[in-house]
Amino acid sequence: MPPANDRRILHFTDVANVPKIIAAGGIWPDNVMTNQSYAFRDCASADIKEARRTKPVPMPPYGCVGDYVPFYYAPRSPMMSAISKGGVPGYSDSRQLVYFASTVGAVCAAGLGWVCTDGNARTGLTRFFGTLEELESKIDWSIMEERYWANTADDGDRKRRRMAEFLVHGFFPIGLVTGIATHNQGIMDSIEGFLPPHIFTAVKPELYI
Repeated sequence: MPPANDRRILHFTDVANVPKIIAAGGIWPDNVMTNQSYAFRDCASADIKEARRTKPVPMPPYGCVGDYVPFYYAPRSPMMSAISKGGVPGYSDSRQLVYFASTVGAVCAAGLGWVCTDGNARTGLTRFFGTLEELESKIDWSIMEERYWANTADDGDRKRRRMAEFLVHGFFPIGLVTGIATHNQGIMDSIEGFLPPHIFTAVKPELYI
């Protein structure tokens, strides 16, 4: 098991947003993009986004979930599954998504504010935490290693736990991105000219649903 600082974190967005993210120097949280009327292609349900914009974060640096840039710990998330199955109106092709990868340690070393959760941040059952020790002990790391995470008769909470989040407050600088992955070479070719040289790129269809 890797130490907390080495934990991989993944953020995905539509390929059309990548040049704008690079030009902005990083990833803004949803509340900033909405309030400032940034033009971006959304890949989440409107009702989910609205709930996250107002869901309080009960610990420093406080604010609402929508004030944070969200990351997952594992690919093939329930959110991506919903997209691929037509569960997000107006967005049904998960192959158009691009992963931005970094690590918990990179965020900590940069001194950025963050919190973590033990499940989907929008869900009432989910708890918020603020230390590396809690990140290691409160998140179900075993389910992050599994390819399939659907709820079962014996465990009706698997899906929520797979959606545990690492939330970075305010802004996520592009300098902390260590890698970018796409579903196919065509998607990679369309963005590679925009990417800074420090970012490792890889075509990884196995990360997609």
